[in-house]
Amino acid sequence: VLQAEGGAQALGRLRDNPTVQLLISDIRMPEMSGIELADLATERNPQLKVILISGYFIAQQVRRRFLRKPFRMKELEAAVRAELAPDSA
Repeated sequence: VLQAEGGAQALGRLRDNPTVQLLISDIRMPEMSGIELADLATERNPQLKVILISGYFIAQQVRRRFLRKPFRMKELEAAVRAELAPDSA
């Protein structure tokens, strides 16, 4: 598990750790939104899986797996398993 304080740091961590398979990001964060982070990260690595989370109402359509806060650990586990499943390409 790698942690970042914002989008720029997250992109650097992903660049430095190309074996990362899954990005989990809040939508609201410093420097850029989680949606922007996910778009940039998957441009660089199309195989990267993404789960976005937020406690706020999302007016725009999110094209990625999304969890609304608060969520239970079982829900997070299910989302991670579904994203990493071989047929979730």
